[in-house]
Amino acid sequence: MKSSFVTIGLLVSATLIAAPVGLAQAPTETPTEQAPTEPVPTDQQPIDQTPVEPDPVEAPIEQAPAEQNSTSPIPADYQVIMGDGWSFAVPSDWQNALSSTAELGDASIVAQLNDNQKQTVVNLVTQTYDGSGEEYIQRSVATLNDLGFTVHAQDPISVSGFSGMALEVSLTASETTVRLWQRMVVRNGMSFALTCGGPEANLEAAQPICANILNSFQVIP
Repeated sequence: MKSSFVTIGLLVSATLIAAPVGLAQAPTETPTEQAPTEPVPTDQQPIDQTPVEPDPVEAPIEQAPAEQNSTSPIPADYQVIMGDGWSFAVPSDWQNALSSTAELGDASIVAQLNDNQKQTVVNLVTQTYDGSGEEYIQRSVATLNDLGFTVHAQDPISVSGFSGMALEVSLTASETTVRLWQRMVVRNGMSFALTCGGPEANLEAAQPICANILNSFQVIP
């Protein structure tokens, strides 16, 4: 059975936090042997890590009506990360850990960054999906318990006007228990799962940072 985009994002985050390594050592549930070694195709928009001040044209995060999505103003010391139909913000001193898109079966890791100590990690996983967002979210969440995740919170949200779900889960990977937060949404046949987290022992430090990152998440209609 193929892992859902939700599960892939959570598993990759848990593995990287428990033992920060390259993507080639991602969990066995995902076909890591398909990770690409060639440069990103020219028709794919690269990740832009240049610190910028969001404005109403290039980064409409602050302009979105509060009642329609879960976004909030970007902190001044954060940088906007943008790709094909999505954007989010991370602290300005975070490092890019992904030189090119990593393919995991029918899903793709399109962004991955971490802090200088590699204690807190964020990644964005996308996947083509033609069904409804509600159906896919239900199917994805249903697999978590089978894979050993403990679900602490599950709340419906709206991202850029599209229905989604906010998750808080934990997982024991190797000897380390990690706490992960995720925003997932399906938009016009494409699913997006933004996951952020760190070791359970570092929960108090990671939680506000991950909240800022996840609250900045947008998908472009």
